[in-house]
Amino acid sequence: MNAKEKSRNSFDKQASVYDTSDYSKYPRECYTFVMKALAGIEFDKVLDLGCGTGAILEQIGDTYNSAELYGVDLSENMIEQAKWRLESKATLSTGDAENLPFADNTFDLVCCVESFHHYPNPDKALLEISRILKPNGTLLLCDTWSRAPIRQIMNLFIRFSDDGDVHIYSEREVMRLLEKTGLTHITWTQITNHAYLCISKK
Repeated sequence: MNAKEKSRNSFDKQASVYDTSDYSKYPRECYTFVMKALAGIEFDKVLDLGCGTGAILEQIGDTYNSAELYGVDLSENMIEQAKWRLESKATLSTGDAENLPFADNTFDLVCCVESFHHYPNPDKALLEISRILKPNGTLLLCDTWSRAPIRQIMNLFIRFSDDGDVHIYSEREVMRLLEKTGLTHITWTQITNHAYLCISKK
């Protein structure tokens, strides 16, 4: 079973209890920092990539009433939970970060919160994100992080995870991936003991 299949199966199983369980403990710690960062970004149309149960989209919609909300997740059960939460407030679909079902230059903002470390082909995913971002659009990337040498040890064993985890990135690795994609004005900030928040522009 490959990483995508593991991720899909794992999140399908977690979906019904995700928001109130330890499964979302670390993502929930990030939400306040994500919302604070959005205050400095201009956007009308936003995609939450790896939207899960729609928790961040709900907060964005409550704060930015006129924003058009979109969400994509690999897990069908997560999307069902998001539809229950958001009803008609967002356009939601099951999809793959490497093959996004949107036209070029569609979004002002793409958020990717605690999902990136599941992507087996991060270069391809970032190229897709860049493709669907409008000129001068913003990528807000918030993901799992650990200090060295703990990170290196975790990465040795992460491939054996049944949850579809692929790689925990260092600041240097993230910067290199974004620069390789052509994204610019990159800022990287450690926001908790377990996560970073990185903002870049197309």
